[in-house]
Amino acid sequence: MSDRGEVITFYSYKGEVGRTMGLANVAYLITRLNPGEKVLMIDFDLEAPGLHRFFKKAEPSKRRGVIELFAELADALNGRAKDVEQVRRVLAGTKIENYIANTGEPGLDLMEAGVFDEYYATKVNEFDWNGLYNHSPLLFKELAELLASRYRFVLIDSRTGVTDTGAICTGLMPEKLVVVFTHDEQSLTGGLEAAEEAARHRKSSGDLRPLFVFPLPTRIDSAELALRDRWWKGYKAEGIVGYQPAFETLLKKIYGLPSCHLNRYFERVQIQYIPRFAYGESIAARVEAGGRLSLTASYTQFAEYLLRAKGPWAPIPTRSLGWLESRMAYARKRAANVSPGGISETHIRIEPALHAAVDWQQALDGTANRPGQRVQRLGRGLRSELIDRRARRYEYIRFRETGEFYALEGFPVADALPLSLNVTRLLLICSGFYDQLRAPGGSQITITVSASTGTTTDRRFSSEVKVRRSKIGTDLAYLLTELMDPLLKNLGLPKPDFETLAENARRQHDGLGLSASATLGNKSSASNAATTIPLGRRPKKAITTKGTGKKGKKPQP
Repeated sequence: MSDRGEVITFYSYKGEVGRTMGLANVAYLITRLNPGEKVLMIDFDLEAPGLHRFFKKAEPSKRRGVIELFAELADALNGRAKDVEQVRRVLAGTKIENYIANTGEPGLDLMEAGVFDEYYATKVNEFDWNGLYNHSPLLFKELAELLASRYRFVLIDSRTGVTDTGAICTGLMPEKLVVVFTHDEQSLTGGLEAAEEAARHRKSSGDLRPLFVFPLPTRIDSAELALRDRWWKGYKAEGIVGYQPAFETLLKKIYGLPSCHLNRYFERVQIQYIPRFAYGESIAARVEAGGRLSLTASYTQFAEYLLRAKGPWAPIPTRSLGWLESRMAYARKRAANVSPGGISETHIRIEPALHAAVDWQQALDGTANRPGQRVQRLGRGLRSELIDRRARRYEYIRFRETGEFYALEGFPVADALPLSLNVTRLLLICSGFYDQLRAPGGSQITITVSASTGTTTDRRFSSEVKVRRSKIGTDLAYLLTELMDPLLKNLGLPKPDFETLAENARRQHDGLGLSASATLGNKSSASNAATTIPLGRRPKKAITTKGTGKKGKKPQP
């Protein structure tokens, strides 16, 4: 992760399109998909604030917000700050944290619109945004830079329509602009014009930061698929341009692209209308059961594009080592506070990457966790974390549908046996995971094991082997010898009997301690039925086909 975060604005030309709800869901999902990363939400919709209502625990705070912050900055700048160093000095002397409240959700903070008292409307109506910009044009960019230095993501909820604050949020502060719209000409045309104006201002301002536009169609009614397609692709007979052709034309113009194809993007990014979320303010990712057709899945897919793709025309890149490093940093920090003996880390990659369809929510149903263990579905994977302070033990495990596996174990004392036992157990868990995902036995896997003793990770030693996947099941003792022998020697720990260790671990293996089942899409089956297999265990010869309660033959890979 780089030192600097990203500033992203959510804008809509008209209200009631789900802009604030979209921002709240994306912010919530970021903290769940990326544990340990900090996110700040800013409610810049000063005339109709409401972001705080999605986070009830933040409501009792009468903390000052956006309008009070800019009032303080305007007074400090005294209308004469066109020099960047002077702006930075004023910002450095301002306690931004006094305007930020915790939402009660881990890693998620909120800067509200302001204190909602009898003076709020007057403060908003009388504030001179044009005057502040004319006298201190660098303030907004420098404030964005300051917030991005403290948070991995800063999400701004902008005012609708054509307004002074809307221009600040779309053209001056962000690197990415989310244009939220519904299937009507006002919403679509207004969003397109605002995006073009924001891009034009960025190019003429001398600000070297890029501004990437991400369209977000919302409130799509699945009962009207013919109308949906007309507004999506266009329908000349009724004069409907279609939002995909409209955004393709706009993005080619803004970025000088020789071609721009958004079909793949819009096939994945469409926020459906679900009546229950028309009542009250709730975050779908927090209250939904989940599943491929859920609102949570739709927001997750959009968040993947928004946070990882270079633009809506570009594919989502394969996870780089940065994904792994962020999880390592989180787990190591947690383990250091619990396990003084040391840690071991196991990272397993498979080539080629897998593309299985897994219903992780089904995997969690009926889960019987161990004391201190928390198991979560996170996007396209599963996360398990166990904290046992009495035993001074910590465990963190991540699975991904692509077949990537990462685990960290913290120990109360540095000893060769628990270290070797843990690596053995994790290899068996991962083997069961690959069995469930129908991974070919001939696939190549790369296993990296590292370990350190004590609470510092400065003296960390690693070993790595590349073998066929089937080796975990057929030659576990050999794998342990290749992985653990050099590692234990560097750590100054005695070598156990790996043959006995492998045999005992295989007999005692009980997966992740879960009693749940993972539902996997069996694409080779004629009926495309989903199958239920105990998570973390090897599939038995007879499995249960979902919905029938009958035993059937094991499907072929």
